Amino acid sequence: MKYRSKIYAEKNPSPGEVNNEPSMTIEGEHKEMKDILNYAIQGMDVPKTDVQYFRPEQITEINSLFRKSLDLTDLDALREKTKVLTDEVTEAYNRKKQLQKQQLVDEKKQQENENESNVSSDTKKEE
Repeated sequence: MKYRSKIYAEKNPSPGEVNNEPSMTIEGEHKEMKDILNYAIQGMDVPKTDVQYFRPEQITEINSLFRKSLDLTDLDALREKTKVLTDEVTEAYNRKKQLQKQQLVDEKKQQENENESNVSSDTKKEE
């Protein structure tokens, strides 16, 4: 790891970085320099968090429930959202089962029609 000294900085000034963009820091998901330095002084690793990355088509899935700290109202909202999603999944599952049953009935009818047509064609040939 390189360290910059005062002498080095005076001989080779760094242009630095200019950032005119809006801050993308997420509340509660940043570490202050003071904390990072305290970790380093104590010989501890800086705690890291798992970062979730979203593709552009998933951006609509981000809501207030993705932040780390949830309060009781958030848990109530999560319970409601979970109930709605569970109802939707249950409804979709029931529709799928119903469609599968209907397909089985249609296949049986088709087989019966084919069998009847085969029997009728066999009887015509015998005559």
